[in-house]
Amino acid sequence: MNLFIDDDDDDDEINITDYEECDDEKEDIEKDEELDITELRKLVKIERRRASAACTELEKERAASATAAEETMAMILRLQNEKSLIEMEANQYRRLAEKKQLHDQEVIRSLQWLVLRHSSERALLEDQLISCRRKLKHFGNNDEKEECEEFEEDYSSLNPSFEDAIEDVLYSSLDINLLNEK
Repeated sequence: MNLFIDDDDDDDEINITDYEECDDEKEDIEKDEELDITELRKLVKIERRRASAACTELEKERAASATAAEETMAMILRLQNEKSLIEMEANQYRRLAEKKQLHDQEVIRSLQWLVLRHSSERALLEDQLISCRRKLKHFGNNDEKEECEEFEEDYSSLNPSFEDAIEDVLYSSLDINLLNEK
């Protein structure tokens, strides 16, 4: 504290009063500063708590996003595995279908060959039958002709059509595969 001492007596009164006022002002300033410091400390503490809470919240968000990213990656991997399995199955079914198609084509070719062979045999037999009928007509009598016609009727009723025979005898390739699997 500085004291102003002047030689003037009048000034002494003013200086002491000024000193007292200065002293009061200093005390007020010190109190204000103490209050300001206390308030600032409180504000700093509040801001530190807020910052700490924000950091905690940020860590929670980071952990949640990391968990979500891990779950997403796991789902992506699972879907990729499922996709590759489905593609493998599709390729396997495609190959199986191609094999069945080749087998069916072979069966069709063999059936066409059988039909052609039977048609040619039938045509040959019909030609032989016509030839035999002519010979019989030429050499035989009427009774024998009637017996021959009866024989033809009996033979045609016993011998089913060629298409019915094929349906009874042949199986589709699918039926054959099913029998083989059992």
